[in-house]
Amino acid sequence: MGDVAPFILLAALVVLVAVPIPIVISVAFRRHDPKRARAHAEVAADGSFRLTTDGGGSGVVYFRFEIDGSTDDDPDLVIRGEVHDARGAAQSFGWRTRAGSRVPGADAITRHATVMHAVTGGRASIEIAGGLRGPCTVTGRVDAGTPGLLLRGWVYLPA
Repeated sequence: MGDVAPFILLAALVVLVAVPIPIVISVAFRRHDPKRARAHAEVAADGSFRLTTDGGGSGVVYFRFEIDGSTDDDPDLVIRGEVHDARGAAQSFGWRTRAGSRVPGADAITRHATVMHAVTGGRASIEIAGGLRGPCTVTGRVDAGTPGLLLRGWVYLPA
């Protein structure tokens, strides 16, 4: 019986370590689902977007994109815009998903987003604006360095 105890302890340890992994992954993908967000807006065909929040707390605004799967793994998207709060103050933002973007002028006016969230099969999310407090409006546009790259895009405030 003494020879079995280490194996039982090892099996219990494996279960305690392995079981939470799928749960953590599932929560991350659920958090970055625009349809489950507190507020979300789809990017229009011309690349423009407008997201209005009701002020239900603070948070971070993300941009989720779905790209053409036949392109390379380094998408060339540029996201620019402004956050307007209830007092009328505006905060600009500008992000690009590729270090050397082919969108004219993008490297000079945007920062490279090096962290992507919930990445899977041509979809990913990047943080575009943080520190939101109270009601605000986020407006802007998305440009692609490769025509037809962006299939769908969303701007959202996770739940």
